[in-house]
Amino acid sequence: MAVVAPRGVEVRPGAACLTMHEHDEDFDGQENLTLAGTVTAREGGWVFLPERALADFGVPRSPLRSLLQLRRAGRLLRPRLAHEASRRGQAVPNFDDLGYVRPARR
Repeated sequence: MAVVAPRGVEVRPGAACLTMHEHDEDFDGQENLTLAGTVTAREGGWVFLPERALADFGVPRSPLRSLLQLRRAGRLLRPRLAHEASRRGQAVPNFDDLGYVRPARR
């Protein structure tokens, strides 16, 4: 698949990930497709060769299903995050470590 990077974006040959998503104009859900592969230089742009699709993480239209999916994903991903952080000799960050300001409660 031919890819033309936007001005100011540097693309380097090697491993790459390409994500595409779609949603209605009235955002009430989202479907994602993420492909992992390799990028190589080509005259005037780049060529992305997809090798596999990664797990989809769409956002369901139903607010209740969305909440349930996010809670389930967190429960499933937490052990992997802990393992990867440990492997790198890092602590798992928490929300406060990220530097975001929590909105005031109403």
